[in-house]
Amino acid sequence: MQPSNVKGYVKRGSEAEQEMIRGIVSPPNDQADAEAICEAVSRPSMRFVPVKSEETQALLMTHKAREFLVRQQTRIVNASC
Repeated sequence: MQPSNVKGYVKRGSEAEQEMIRGIVSPPNDQADAEAICEAVSRPSMRFVPVKSEETQALLMTHKAREFLVRQQTRIVNASC
């Protein structure tokens, strides 16, 4: 499920403040996110993202690790100038 589809169901700001005013303790972020996911999943029009294969996940991890190392190397070079 795409995070953008769940975002509209997360209780933040005024909704959380209203719960605090009524005496209901506002949930932590993880709990609020879990409640939003449950609410979004129950909607019949919700679209889901297919699960990536292990090979695809490994390739993406390799690219992200390389990008991280290049960023670190660039910082080191820029710091020494």
